[in-house]
Amino acid sequence: MVKHKGVNIVTCHLTIIPTLSTCAKKRMNIESVRVKSDFSCQGVRRWMINKSIEFAKVSGAEIVQLTTNKDRVWALEFYKSLGFENTHEGLKLSA
Repeated sequence: MVKHKGVNIVTCHLTIIPTLSTCAKKRMNIESVRVKSDFSCQGVRRWMINKSIEFAKVSGAEIVQLTTNKDRVWALEFYKSLGFENTHEGLKLSA
């Protein structure tokens, strides 16, 4: 979370995950990236993702993955511009 004049302007949820499928390499998941609307075109989203990637490296994560809604086409394009690739299809089940 980053504040500007006492107001939250950008936040995301980071989870470090130990895995079995990649020889026990740690991975970090990024989700719920949110930017206050009046800061949305000022580069804070890109800054937050870059800081998150730095945190992953410091934490020993060798893979960074993120989740976003398929309907957010602009977000998918933004993440691709940062080097992320579509490698998996995800599914959900409401319990």
